[in-house]
Formats: sequence, structure tokens, C-alpha cells
Amino acid sequence: MPDSTLAADFAFDRCAIRHEARQVLIDGQPVRLGARAFDLLLVLIEQRDRVVSKNELLETVWPGLVIEENNLQVHVSALRKLLGPQTIATIPGRGYRFTATLTPLASGTGDALHAKPARRSTDRQIDEPTLFGRDEDFNAVTGLLTAHRLVTLVGAGGIGKTVLAHAVARAVKSAFSHGVCVVDLAPLTDATQLAAVVAGALQVTLGHGEVSAALADAVKARHMLIVLDNCEHLVQSAALLAATLMHAAPRLHLLATSQEPLKLQHEQIYRVGTLAVPARVTLEEAKAAGAVRLFEHRAHAADQRFVLDESNVAAVVDICVQLDGIALAIELAAARVQLLGVQGLRDRLGQRLFVLSGGSRVAPPRQRTLRAALEWSHTLLSMDQQAVFRRLGVMSGPFGLDASQQVAAHGTIDEWAVLDHLGALVEKSLISVEPDTDTDGVMRYRMLETMRQFALERLAES
Repeated sequence: MPDSTLAADFAFDRCAIRHEARQVLIDGQPVRLGARAFDLLLVLIEQRDRVVSKNELLETVWPGLVIEENNLQVHVSALRKLLGPQTIATIPGRGYRFTATLTPLASGTGDALHAKPARRSTDRQIDEPTLFGRDEDFNAVTGLLTAHRLVTLVGAGGIGKTVLAHAVARAVKSAFSHGVCVVDLAPLTDATQLAAVVAGALQVTLGHGEVSAALADAVKARHMLIVLDNCEHLVQSAALLAATLMHAAPRLHLLATSQEPLKLQHEQIYRVGTLAVPARVTLEEAKAAGAVRLFEHRAHAADQRFVLDESNVAAVVDICVQLDGIALAIELAAARVQLLGVQGLRDRLGQRLFVLSGGSRVAPPRQRTLRAALEWSHTLLSMDQQAVFRRLGVMSGPFGLDASQQVAAHGTIDEWAVLDHLGALVEKSLISVEPDTDTDGVMRYRMLETMRQFALERLAES
């Protein structure tokens, strides 16, 4: 086989490829792969932007030899068995194409090459979601992004930050001469790979040296928008990278989504709230409320027989109210209508952490059940923050600072530590805060009922 033009090591999913060593690793461990199969893999990766014909593969991998086509099929089958069936697509009548998203690996990363890459979306591939009840949010975020270079959408898990970010990114893409790139950081568990993952999404090949600096140098002349989605578990590293990129590239704009702010200078923070529920239970008002519109849309998609009408509108509104207008919870609830019916679903929301578990198969694992979404947020807390969170679960409705200190202070956590941890829970979008208009603006705190049920469950376990 002629010398490969692939000049760097790459990772995708659980796999990594060491080009010079002609080695494939799964979960960091080398696996056996024949020389022809490895050559075939390299060709498909090199030409990943197009379909490679069977004849071209035969001529490149077996130059000067007469090889039957089924020999090629055997090698493709072996690669799919090793790397996953979705890695290589068959294009009927045309050939094959490598479909996994590659992450360039910086020099010297060694055996840490098996970090899961983030999903990438270019300006032609951004999800085009339907927004329900987010017109005001959409207009506000679009305006902020036009006037400022760094905007962070902050809110609880499952609130709808990603959907809003995608809608805004698609709307403003024409304003950026180098387009838009969306990077989903949720699958990434190794913070040291963050810059390499972003470089892969931008299709930037990094040279030697410090990865963040090399990435910043590569994008310094670009006029584009980068969306860093799901930063909360890597918030420190995401903030450092964002600061580096913003300093190096004066025409670069960043839109981040996170459960807490990046805490950078000039960062514009937009808190994404829950979807609106109707003030009165009338069919007309219900259909105008974002929470009910989302429920109706998802329920009808799951069961074509479902129609929102006078017979079920009160129950649907009550479901949306009980679920606090949380978008993910409403979607999961609507998916259960076919099985339970509206009234059956309504009657079982007291056990919502068990009932709401029918998420999309293609959704990230943390969004397939309500419990998984809450556990994702809970694991990002320190041990003391978790203790304060579960103790505050006994507070039903709004509560004041004094009450929270009395309830949550215990053992090594004194009342002043409670104050700090309460602030962290507010920052991480697990507790909301607002002034009490009846007491001259004294701040009142509240835990959404869905989160309170989860906190009480954790309290019982402890």
C-alpha cells in the first residue's frame, strides 16, 4: 500500500488509532488487526469526507493484485465487528464511507487515547429543533450573542438549554463568515482531552506543543461561533479554554451551555427557566402555553390517537404543573401516554422517578430517564453539597435562609457552611432564588418538586 497521508493519531468512540505504530486500541488496549484490514481502515479514514468505491479500495489496498470483491467485504465485516457496525457505512452501488467523528490526538497523549469524542455539528448539521414557548428566550439570547462574544445559557439539567442553543446557532449562522460549530462535551470524561476534542470538531490538525495554545493559534483569524454544549462536568477546563480562545481570536464568539456559569470576564449569563404553564385551565390558554404545547406534540408523536381536548386538558395541565414545566420531564411523561393514558399518568406522578423512564434510544444516557438526568447533576456536587441538598429536600415550597441553616446544619457542616453550599446549589441551578415581594425583597429559595423528590430519596438512603 502507498504511504498513508494520515499524519496524526485519532480517536473515536472507544477506539484510538496509532498511525506510526500501525496499531488500533479499544478502551486503551491494543487489539489484533491484519495488515490489509489496517490499510483499508486508513484509506477510509483519509477519504472520510466522501464515498470510496470498491474498485478504488481494491486498487489501493491490494495494488497490482487481482482480488475478488468478497475479500473486501470480509475485511469490512471484520472492521465493523471490531469498531462497531455504525463506523463504516455501505452506500449501495457506490462503495463505503467512514462515518465516525474523529478526534485528533495531541502528541504525547499515550494511552489516554481512548477518551470518548464529543459530537460535532457544523453549520450545515446543526439540529433544527422546534421551540415550544421559548420565543422570549430565543430573542433575548440572539440579541446577547449579537452584542457580546461570550454568552452562557445556565439552567438545571433537562430544562432545554441545548435545544435553545441549537435554535439560536442555526438562526445566527449567516452572520459568521466561517460558520458555526457545535461541540457536545457530555461524552467527554477526560478534561485533558478538551482542546483536542474541540480541534477535532473544527477539523483543525494540531502540531506539537501545548494543545490549547496550538488550537488558539489555529483559530485566531476565524470569524465564527463555537457552541460548547454541556460544560458543567468540565467547567473549570471549559472556562480556561474559552478564555484562551477569546484572547487569541478577537472575532470568535462562544455560546456555552452549563448548569453553572463559567465565571469569566465579560461573560453574559442567561438563565433558562422552566416552560410556562397556563394560569387557567381552558383549552385555548393551555394550547398557548409552552409546557402544554410540548406535551401535546410529544404525546401525539408517541400515539397518533392522542388529541388535546376538553376531556383531558385539565389533566394535561396538572401534569405539566406537577412536573414544574421541566422540558425533559414533560417529554418523558408524554411518551408514557400510550401506555398509561393521561389520567393514569397523572395518578402516578408521585412516583415520577420510576415512571418517567421511556426516553429516546438515541438520546444521551443521562436524558433517557428522569432519574439519570438528576443523578448527572447530583454527581457534580461535593459530598457536603450533596448533604445540604438532600437535607433541604424536606422544605416544601419557598423557604428563607434561616430555615435552610436550621435544617441543613449538622455535624461538620455549620450554618455558615450551609450558606456557602446553598449558594453553590443556586449557582448549579438545583435551587432557585428570588426576592419575596411581601418582605421588602428578602430572598426566598425553592427546590422544584421533581428535584425535591430526588433529594428526599437520597435523604432516605443516607
